[in-house]
Amino acid sequence: MGTPGKRRTSDPRDRPQDRDAQAAALWRWRRDLLARTGLAADAADRVAADARFDVHGLIDLVEQGCPPHLAVRILAPLDAEAPI
Repeated sequence: MGTPGKRRTSDPRDRPQDRDAQAAALWRWRRDLLARTGLAADAADRVAADARFDVHGLIDLVEQGCPPHLAVRILAPLDAEAPI
């Protein structure tokens, strides 16, 4: 916390390019997890980009025998179409 009335100095993690790099790294991590689970590459790209998907929940379903495309449909946000 800072002193009231004083502006906080800029944190380098607040720079837009750093947030973009972090978001890209998170997307790649999610996409790679999904691809290793057996999701088709295009679906893995789209699911990884949508933070509303529970990636670990999807992986759990697949590990329990659910086909990857069905796991995506089960966990798809109610207000969006499944990406496959």
